[in-house]
Amino acid sequence: MPEKKKIVFFGDSVTEGCFEILRVNGQLELLKDQSSSYGEILAEKLRRNYPELMFEFINSGNSGDGTKEALARVDKDVLEHHPDIVIFCFELNDISYRDAVGYGERVRRLFDKLKESGCTVIVMSSNMVNKYISPDTLEEYRNMAEDCADCQNSGVLDAYTETLRELSSAYGFFFADAYAEWKRLDGYGIDTTALLCNHLNHPSRRMHRLFADVLFDCIEKNKLILR
Repeated sequence: MPEKKKIVFFGDSVTEGCFEILRVNGQLELLKDQSSSYGEILAEKLRRNYPELMFEFINSGNSGDGTKEALARVDKDVLEHHPDIVIFCFELNDISYRDAVGYGERVRRLFDKLKESGCTVIVMSSNMVNKYISPDTLEEYRNMAEDCADCQNSGVLDAYTETLRELSSAYGFFFADAYAEWKRLDGYGIDTTALLCNHLNHPSRRMHRLFADVLFDCIEKNKLILR
């Protein structure tokens, strides 16, 4: 029997595969398309590059979750699967608290559990959120858009990412810095808000490929599949 690798994606709505927020018959609906998520794209890349291996991929992303909710479900949704690799991505639903210290404390508790399990951990930083209020932002989400823009422009998300980077290093976890790639695009003058399909916090399908590429590069550089 070929060797089997079990990979769990542990995160929020981006990990789950949430995209546009649409108004349908007067009601708001969140479009979920897991087949277009970075986890599915990465899974396909790994299957193609390691045809001799068997993989099991588990998407434990959950819309609306931050680190508080992650603590409540890490045992059931991650550790009970006994994964070989966990890909961890939680920032976006924590930034509105504007408390990088509290965020760091919760991340430490999560990292303690992951470290104790003995699995390989890849920590991925998030995408940028909106820098301005798009004209087509739904009225129901205008306050959220204003809050996200403030978190992005005032450096709150930068501080959270730096906290995540420092803790990943302290725990000996691998760090896949997707946020740095978004910032690089921003530095080139690219409108990163236009790369968010809801102009708030959900990357477009094309940008999910960036996440998958960053993760695949991290996996290949550190030879994580063949460990």
